[in-house]
Amino acid sequence: MPGSSLQFVSAAAAFRADNARDGVPRPAATRESAWIAVTTLLEHASLAADDSAPLVARAVDIARDTLGAGWIQRRGDREWRDERWPGDAILLLADDGYEADAFNTSLSMLTALDRADARLSPVQRGRLLARRARILARLGRLEHARDHFLDLGRLGKRIGSAELRARAWLGLASIAQMRGNYAAMEALDRRAARLAGREGLSFIERFAHLGLTVAAVKRRDFDDAIVHGWAVYRASLGWPVDEGESLQTFGQVMLEAHCFAEARAALAAVVSRALPARIIVPALGGLALSAAETGRAATVRWVANQLRMIAETGVARFVLSTALLECSVALKRIGQEATSAALREQATTIAAEHGFHEVLAGAAEIDSDAGERTRSVFIPRGRALRIVAEVASMEPGRLPTEVSLLAVPA
Repeated sequence: MPGSSLQFVSAAAAFRADNARDGVPRPAATRESAWIAVTTLLEHASLAADDSAPLVARAVDIARDTLGAGWIQRRGDREWRDERWPGDAILLLADDGYEADAFNTSLSMLTALDRADARLSPVQRGRLLARRARILARLGRLEHARDHFLDLGRLGKRIGSAELRARAWLGLASIAQMRGNYAAMEALDRRAARLAGREGLSFIERFAHLGLTVAAVKRRDFDDAIVHGWAVYRASLGWPVDEGESLQTFGQVMLEAHCFAEARAALAAVVSRALPARIIVPALGGLALSAAETGRAATVRWVANQLRMIAETGVARFVLSTALLECSVALKRIGQEATSAALREQATTIAAEHGFHEVLAGAAEIDSDAGERTRSVFIPRGRALRIVAEVASMEPGRLPTEVSLLAVPA
């Protein structure tokens, strides 16, 4: 398949890499043994030639037993309308590891599945390729991820798959966002949204609209961003991880609109829930900024403490560096200059190592005072006003002692 030249890493080596990624240990997860067992079986299957089918079947059984057949069916029905196969359970188990920040292990699992099961259709292989690309991006390997998504788009065009083409555009949009190219991000997400809407690919359409919400914020079109973001949140109810993700995005919309009390309410609600690090960590950065702007110095210090603890784990470097920089800004605004400088240095060191230009540009703006506050506060009206009021009511009475990083998808 396209992208199959990616170097294979064994289950054991990948697991060790996850446990020491960036020189820090990863928090323990509850399903590690299943990830390793499935990946190891698939490794052996890839070497077994004609005898691979029983090993792949056993790997599928372990994945189904781990996640539950009912959950797999429900989750699969939500994402895939056709081209279903037993190996869907392994794709979802790889998602399980991804949500727990076990990126190398999940990548190894997907690569082993690609090599082990010759029965995969082009669409099924494309779905696998999209997941590999997403993991590579989280590992900071943006060029490899971009190449995977380009391969996915070419595959989708060759076989006439709207699903794979839309997934490719979504992925390329995420790469553009990480590089700070919001015009490209919006154009790609808009293409994905149009195609997914036309083809009835609601799962993909939701993610495209999430991206368009962010793009609307960058254009300062907050009315559209609020209404759009709230629709995504409502569509996510019943799926705790998706719900938390869309609420986190909504909090960021409020922050950009300088509706700081409402942003604090939404983001405090997010960090009070058990959610994956990829959602909790960005929410912490936004919470620090909104708390600083509303006179909640204790909340800013609480966020700084949470980020210090999280930084000692193997969470994704992009979201960590962004949150550290945002917390640095918040600390500066409440007069904590020394702590602010330490977090800023930590953020820029990570960003420089991985090529996160958006983070480095943000730090440069702070240095030149170009990032200082402007006071054009957005005033919501009509439907947006009602939505903002509902969000404000979500703020919890108190924050937890520590955030709860969800090790598996809900």
